[in-house]
Amino acid sequence: MNLKLTAPATVFALAMLLLLAAPLAVDADTAADSELSYYNQLDANGRALYDAVKGADAETLELTVQLPMPITANSTNRPLSEVTEDLRETVHQTWIRAKNALWVGEPMAIWLWHGSDARLEESVAVAMPNGTYRVSELSLKLDLIDTCPYRDDPATVDVNERQQKIDAVLKAVDDFESKSTDVRGKVADINRYLVDSVTYDPDFKNSAKKSPYDHDAYGALVDNDAGKRYAVCEGYSKAFQLLADKLGLTTMTVFGTAAPSLEAHAWNYVLMDDGKWYAVDTTWNDGKGNAYFLVGYKTFFQDHYPSSFVTGEVMQFNYPVLSEDKYDSDPASYMGFTWVAYVVIGAIIVAALYVMVRRGAN
Repeated sequence: MNLKLTAPATVFALAMLLLLAAPLAVDADTAADSELSYYNQLDANGRALYDAVKGADAETLELTVQLPMPITANSTNRPLSEVTEDLRETVHQTWIRAKNALWVGEPMAIWLWHGSDARLEESVAVAMPNGTYRVSELSLKLDLIDTCPYRDDPATVDVNERQQKIDAVLKAVDDFESKSTDVRGKVADINRYLVDSVTYDPDFKNSAKKSPYDHDAYGALVDNDAGKRYAVCEGYSKAFQLLADKLGLTTMTVFGTAAPSLEAHAWNYVLMDDGKWYAVDTTWNDGKGNAYFLVGYKTFFQDHYPSSFVTGEVMQFNYPVLSEDKYDSDPASYMGFTWVAYVVIGAIIVAALYVMVRRGAN
């Protein structure tokens, strides 16, 4: 073998080997998305409110939260009414932002379950010597509206029905099992489980709806008296998130609108083992043949539109950047079929090195 031909062939083979391995590399900016969460996008005050409400149990109806960064407003050359209004607006926005983050980020935050009105009860502005007013704590209160399905039954004073429902959801999550060892298999198991066990509530818009729990994970994970489970997109998505959390997957529940009606809709984003995010719409997969299973933005954003608005409020949260293509057609997926190429390239390299050594010895 001619040495002049051997060296270029070796370089070419090495280059091809690196090219084939390239899809395994994870872009640094994409990898940073793994730390993205609604909680991490809150300031210190928002996180304090988030932690307090997330940790509230079924018996807690009132909370007082100390703010790590007191909210202040300067009163110099300003009427007190204007100062008070500034404080009230800042306090309100701090609470609303934390509340919305909880609503989409914590399926087990009982204060945000359907029919529960978690509200800012009061805040006290204290005059400071330097001409400012300061709010250092907020009082929150939970009201269960008349139609709230999680209200306790007055006839059973010794039974906490809300705690029973919490326990039922936690048991359902604990009972769920996946035998898959890879990320895709686990996501597929969750999707299949929800598609097979949950029925979309066709009457959710009226009083005759099949389940009063259809907006929460409870409706999607716990059988009713007839052995059925009914949910809408919010229930599917929150159940998906709880099951994914159990399996150690990184997921987010995302709210927006969907075509053609542009009505409110919810789905999930999942961080896969290639370091990229993909969309899963289990609600639409329940009836659409898994057409929305681990898809990228080229497919998903044709009829799904993430929104900054939740219940009329501007959330202003950042969402992960989705992969362009579907997971199953991602370039990384061909790695399982390239062992022949590796063998051939490896053989070329070994043969070339052998010839080079022999010629060198001669």
